[in-house]
Amino acid sequence: KVDGNSLSLVYEAGKLSVAKTRGDGKMGEDVTEKAIWVSDVRRSFDEDYSLEIRGELYCSESKFGDLAEYMESKGLDRPTSPRNIVAGLLGRKSHVSLARYFNFLAFDVITEDPRLQFATEIEKFEWLKKQGFSLPKPKLIEDKKTLETYVNEVKTYMDEGDVGLDGVVFSYNQTDLHDELGETAHHPRY
Repeated sequence: KVDGNSLSLVYEAGKLSVAKTRGDGKMGEDVTEKAIWVSDVRRSFDEDYSLEIRGELYCSESKFGDLAEYMESKGLDRPTSPRNIVAGLLGRKSHVSLARYFNFLAFDVITEDPRLQFATEIEKFEWLKKQGFSLPKPKLIEDKKTLETYVNEVKTYMDEGDVGLDGVVFSYNQTDLHDELGETAHHPRY
C-alpha cells in the first residue's frame, strides 16, 4: 500500500471529467486541475468508456528531493515529507504545476460497462497496464510459501525503495466471490 493520497479519476465517454480526492468517503475535493499535471494520469481513452479509476497519488523520495529544492528556489516553504506534500499541494489553490512531481498508481476500476467486467483481479490489473497506467506490483498468491516470500519482498522494499509503503493489500482474485461473501470481497481490504 503506497503511502500517499487516494485519488479517483472519473471518465465520461472516454474523457477525463474529474479527478477527486476521497474526502469523507462520499464527497471528495475536485483536484482535476492538479491531476492533469501528473504524467501517470491518462486524460482520455481510445474507447468511449465511462468509468472510475481509483488509485493512489504519491511522491517518490527522489522526486521529493527535486520538488523540495524547486519550492525553496521559488521562496516557498520546504516540505517535510513526500506524503505531507501531496496532501498539502492537493489542498492548495495555487502552484498547481507542482503536481508534475507526483505519480499515480492505479488499483481499481469501477464501471457498469459490460466490456470491463473482469473475472479476476489479475485480469483487471492487466487491463489497467494495457491502458498505460502505472500499477502496484500485483502478485497472485496461491500458497503459504509464496505469501511469505512476497511479504519479505515488500518489507525489503519498505526499507530500501524509492516509494513509501505503509503495508500490503490483499484481495480475492476471483471477483465473483463478491456475490457469495459480500461487498468487501470485491474490493481490496486495508
